[in-house]
Amino acid sequence: MNKKQKFVFPESLLAQVNECSNGGFLLVNFDEDKNPCVYFQFDDGLSSLAILSYTENWAQAMKNVNNNILTQSLEKSFTEDLPEDDEGFGNEK
Repeated sequence: MNKKQKFVFPESLLAQVNECSNGGFLLVNFDEDKNPCVYFQFDDGLSSLAILSYTENWAQAMKNVNNNILTQSLEKSFTEDLPEDDEGFGNEK
């Protein structure tokens, strides 16, 4: 049985990313078992707080986008399922 070798980002690569980051970075990926891995480095506390705040805002925005997509999908499926002669719910004659 061929078991996947565990991947770890090389420290040299992370150091290069940090050199280009102008204050720090946060990198999230998945390991071979689909578990999230987080790599980070910050030059100072202010940079750490700034990237944390940005990440929280980004995550909330992505949740909102996904919720909007779900809502539109549900609304579309409900309207497509209505019979053509149906005037809507609660409109009995």
